[in-house]
Amino acid sequence: MGHPLDLKYIFTQGVISGFIKEHGLTKIITDASINPGNSGGPLVDEYARVVGINTARYDPSKAENIEFAISINSVLKEIHAKKLVDFPFNNPYKLTKFFKNLWKVLYND
Repeated sequence: MGHPLDLKYIFTQGVISGFIKEHGLTKIITDASINPGNSGGPLVDEYARVVGINTARYDPSKAENIEFAISINSVLKEIHAKKLVDFPFNNPYKLTKFFKNLWKVLYND
């Protein structure tokens, strides 16, 4: 979910194909397209639960459709460890509720 090319609220879909650990973070490997403008947006599952934060794509000159997100558990650990934010981002259920409410506001759902 994001705003690539200044387009509003663009969503992509894909499959999670694996996980890797790197620098103490768990990264999710997906083929959901991540373009400039939707990195930093949530990666959600079929129930609209936030499972990661979209971050980067693999060099397209070397491989296609390999995208990365940082798992929400890794994000929450970093936020908690650094005391960056409290509510609603201190709990995955509150974070999911936050994004669901944001969806309702954006789309009058």
